[in-house]
Amino acid sequence: MARSTTNTHDWTENDNIMALYYYKFKTLHLGLDETEIANMIGTTPTILKKQSSNFRRLQIVKEGLGDPSKLQASIYEQYGNYNRYELFTKLKEIFPINDIISQRLIKLNYPHRDFRKA
Repeated sequence: MARSTTNTHDWTENDNIMALYYYKFKTLHLGLDETEIANMIGTTPTILKKQSSNFRRLQIVKEGLGDPSKLQASIYEQYGNYNRYELFTKLKEIFPINDIISQRLIKLNYPHRDFRKA
């Protein structure tokens, strides 16, 4: 089942962990750009940015682009002090980041072949 790409996206714990990483470190060392990150969690880059801005509100108690949910507050409390390496390790447990990067490298090395799984 395809996930929604509208403002009604149901943000899961895993989606929010990705949004927290994006808020703190942008795309640093992910090997993915904003669009790929947004597609991975089933939303758009704009909505990813809006959602990640809520973590700023939790961090510095200023207005974000919306109200942080209880789930976001819980994620921030649990993972907000993680450094880049710790949070990246958590993301790799949740999302197939290495697989996506590996497929990209295969395509770079063999651009004439189609390596999609049947």
